[in-house]
Amino acid sequence: DGRARGSKKNTWGSLKATWVPHDTRDQVVDFIRYWSDRSGIYGSKFIGWLGIAPNSLEEARRIVADFVSYYNTVRPHSALGYITPKDKLERRENEIFAASAYSGENAM
Repeated sequence: DGRARGSKKNTWGSLKATWVPHDTRDQVVDFIRYWSDRSGIYGSKFIGWLGIAPNSLEEARRIVADFVSYYNTVRPHSALGYITPKDKLERRENEIFAASAYSGENAM
């Protein structure tokens, strides 16, 4: 088969060499590593879960920016009392908690 004895089969498929600025590449890698470590999910599963299959660097940047925006401005976080990081940063938790208590959302 032309391979040296003991060599492993290529499991990566065909790879294209594309230059990506280090800061962009590092941000994506750091983002995936950070959340993979925190969630216990392998990076490849994390990427699949996010549905990331970019066809260009610009598309990859947009996907990451959209997710970060959603994560920080839309998704409530249990560690923050089920408010968004943006609301916490803007110190709106008292206003939000008062509104939810008033509306009976958290009534027992």
